[in-house]
Amino acid sequence: MIMGANILNREKSIIEFRTISINSKKVSLLLKQGEKEIIKHMEEERPHIYITRVEGMGLDLLYKYRLEGKGDFPDPYSHYQPEGVHGYSQVVDHGSYEWRDSCWQGLDLEDYIIYELHVGTFSPEGTFKGVEQRLDYLKDLGITAVEFMPLTQTPGRWNWGYDGCNLFSVNSNYGTPQDLKCLVDACHQRKMAVILDVVYNHLGPEGNYLPFFGPFFTDKHETPWGPAVNFDDDFCEITRSMVLDNVRYWLEIYHFDALRLDAVHTIKDGSEPHILQEIAQVTKETAFRLGR
Repeated sequence: MIMGANILNREKSIIEFRTISINSKKVSLLLKQGEKEIIKHMEEERPHIYITRVEGMGLDLLYKYRLEGKGDFPDPYSHYQPEGVHGYSQVVDHGSYEWRDSCWQGLDLEDYIIYELHVGTFSPEGTFKGVEQRLDYLKDLGITAVEFMPLTQTPGRWNWGYDGCNLFSVNSNYGTPQDLKCLVDACHQRKMAVILDVVYNHLGPEGNYLPFFGPFFTDKHETPWGPAVNFDDDFCEITRSMVLDNVRYWLEIYHFDALRLDAVHTIKDGSEPHILQEIAQVTKETAFRLGR
């Protein structure tokens, strides 16, 4: 079951939208076309899961979900937020990019010489393209693995990345999803591995609309940022599924070679298996399937 916006047919522009909303009376898809807003009712596919399809309106649609009595919100599974954390989500056509790294099988961990990099400060441009233009500099330094600090959408223009609100989004301040793929691809052309810093212990305080969709957080545990991400309380399966989907997403769609998890000691989970064990297992399974 694929959450978010999924392109079923590129030629006919058929897109399937699926979201979760716990105990909502009505959920709608809100499409933005120019100055117009088009509202489309979503059917309950199964308990708390809502779905609808759109055909013939293009592939780069801007959209939100309308939860009756709560408001209009970006997609929790949004792949791109061109207007920032509060704006409309945008459908991303991942099939349009032609990868050039089919021969890349990664590096052994002991061969990693890591350079931790913040996209916004590494180059004067502060963009993915700015980094790509300077990869040869890193290669000449002897770097074999580039670790990007978090790349999900954050509020404002400048951020270290740890206040991200959309786990699947590519930070529009740095460029487009296509730009990020080009950057990862360029690293692999130079036989450099790519690591992504991901944050599963909290979300940023501005633009975090997950609580409107369901109990993604719990008072069962406390963290330095308040209520913990819900990995072991009621409805925790929706959070666990989202995080595991996110692991697969970065490894499959963007060809990252490894993930670095932020502050794992603050990930609270009293269940078995622990979410970290599941993340490790999904990573191994994905690597085996991809041949990397």
